[in-house]
Amino acid sequence: MNSLGSLAYLVSGSRPDLAFAVNYISRHSMKPEAKHWLLLDLVVGYLFKTHTHRIRLRPVTLTLSLWSDAGSGEDLERSQSSFILKLGDAPIHWSSKRQTVVALSTCAADGASFNWQSLAEVHEIPQ
Repeated sequence: MNSLGSLAYLVSGSRPDLAFAVNYISRHSMKPEAKHWLLLDLVVGYLFKTHTHRIRLRPVTLTLSLWSDAGSGEDLERSQSSFILKLGDAPIHWSSKRQTVVALSTCAADGASFNWQSLAEVHEIPQ
């Protein structure tokens, strides 16, 4: 699972497309099963196939937009929250992590997906 730290570093700075998968595998890094090793291999393979993907800022309309979503968990399981902040077409900040509370409905999970903590994270972007 040493590769996981390297993948987490890539996710934090340049690969929002890997955020969900790396977060999911990280949850099982203390006691990985065969399926988690397979998922790690798939993510590394995807990384090699997409190594030319780049984040580009283009001189187009620089509109700031925020997208957030949550995938509801099973009964008594915490949901997965993700958000991405884009400037024009380029992602400039993103996160994918488990919520700290169990949401009792999909609506509640979506409501918790973008919360004040996420807003505080966005505020820390260098200006």
